[in-house]
Amino acid sequence: MEQEVATLLSALAPHSDATLLRLRAPRLASQMQPGQFVMVKPVGVGWDPFLRSPLFVADVAVDEGLLTLWLPHGSPSLESLLRLPLSSRLDLLGPCGAAVTLNPAWRQLLLVAEGLALGPLLALLHHALRRGLTVTLLSITPPGHVPYPADALPFAIEYQRAERGGAGQIAQPLLRWADGVVAAGSTTFYADLADELRDARPGQRGGFAYGLLLEPFGWQPGRMAWGEPRVACATGSCRACLVPVRRDSWLACTRGPAIDLWGL
Repeated sequence: MEQEVATLLSALAPHSDATLLRLRAPRLASQMQPGQFVMVKPVGVGWDPFLRSPLFVADVAVDEGLLTLWLPHGSPSLESLLRLPLSSRLDLLGPCGAAVTLNPAWRQLLLVAEGLALGPLLALLHHALRRGLTVTLLSITPPGHVPYPADALPFAIEYQRAERGGAGQIAQPLLRWADGVVAAGSTTFYADLADELRDARPGQRGGFAYGLLLEPFGWQPGRMAWGEPRVACATGSCRACLVPVRRDSWLACTRGPAIDLWGL
């Protein structure tokens, strides 16, 4: 894990409940992988490391030394970053957490997101396209919630949307089509997806479907919205991000965020 002072270059809001922060951070841009996050605070705001907030990487431009971070709305600590003027300096610690690693044999990737939980998948989406994979994004968004806009996503992907509880007919053929699956949402969402996987691909085991442990980072599936994150140290020391998994508990900041869905 490294510390780097980054410069805020732009803030773009593709959705009313999320903003993408573009930073100049060449050292971290060369190291960040999809599924990982950084711990952020404005420069000059205290010395306590627990004042930092976790933000997922949404894209990386290594040659330009640029890092794009996903900033969901709904958390006072995170939304304070929205008030910073351009050219502000941000103190970053990273890379943090376990990354999503694409199997070299994969050619067709399915991304499945529970509404605006899709933000942490954006880096993987861009990374997969650069690798030449065919990518489909399936967003499960219930009525009354605004889905992520198609025009904020690359034209090269296939983007499908479905309502919660009615995605099975769409998900089944996509699960059979895909070489690999990566999902973003709640543990309950992953349990439902695992059932769909067992129906679509009998006998399939680990190494095919992965998910990100997002609830400690503020994802609230009941509201289908982001809130205040629990991740405080990103080293596992505070144990605030424990997630129950079968007969055990995993630290989302170190053993996760990326996990094999068959481990849940």
